[in-house]
Amino acid sequence: QTMILTKLHYASPLWLGSNLDVYKGFWNKIIMKITGATLNPSRDLVEIVLQLPPLHIQLEILTVKFLCKTLSDKDFVTGTLAQAEGSLYKEFFSQFLALKKFLILKHGTELGANKHRSLNIIDTLSQPNINFIYTTNEMKNYQQVIWLQDVIRRNSFFGYGSEMNSTC
Repeated sequence: QTMILTKLHYASPLWLGSNLDVYKGFWNKIIMKITGATLNPSRDLVEIVLQLPPLHIQLEILTVKFLCKTLSDKDFVTGTLAQAEGSLYKEFFSQFLALKKFLILKHGTELGANKHRSLNIIDTLSQPNINFIYTTNEMKNYQQVIWLQDVIRRNSFFGYGSEMNSTC
């Protein structure tokens, strides 16, 4: 688990997003090998039991960590990332969307924005009470929130989402 995930996560915010479909089959084989399952149990259930979030959730967490570390230095790379926020590239959009969701979860009403689409990174950089430094607990909390939302979203198609949503 440690050997495979560290190699898979290396520079993943740069390359994994556009190649996610290629690695889904590989990821399924990994979690089946870890469990030792001979049949095909529910992938959601296996990931929850193993405490291994789906690959797209891991990518989102790593991307948010990378962007937070980069934006907390406030150097020339910060300016470049702030300019990239306005670009039309799909990769940048999804990465900044993940960062905005994390910032809203972390700072809440201090940002003055209740929706991630109304949040602007350039404006956030100028606010003295908002920082991009994160703790392990904040990142774990964010991971749990987006993972739960993902499980509810995927299982609501089968009629399980409403019961799960009411128990959370």
